[in-house]
Amino acid sequence: MLKLQHAPTFPVKVAVPVPGGEPVSITVTCRHMGRGELLAHMQEAQREARPPLYRRLLHPWWPWPVKTDAQRLMQIVVSWGDEVDTPFSPDAVERLCELYPIAAPLIVEAWARTLTELRAGN
Repeated sequence: MLKLQHAPTFPVKVAVPVPGGEPVSITVTCRHMGRGELLAHMQEAQREARPPLYRRLLHPWWPWPVKTDAQRLMQIVVSWGDEVDTPFSPDAVERLCELYPIAAPLIVEAWARTLTELRAGN
């Protein structure tokens, strides 16, 4: 049955590479977003990804604050599993991004892929 009332969150598995070791698979619980919210989120991320020089040349007074990886993850992730040795919090997300810089892009990619695959399946 096709449900129009979806769950507000869903789990996503991500393999985070660990320097000198095997990747560790973690489960993060992510927020569900509708098409409009997802599109706005992706457009904001794309706009912020422009190089600083480009932003200064195009918009000398860049009006949009640029979010850190941790801030962007906090918009998407609401919790994580026991595979992470620290309880989920803004500080823990900041630490994750500091220690494993590839983790944020991997989590965002897995979240977006899961959302779009869900849409394709429905």
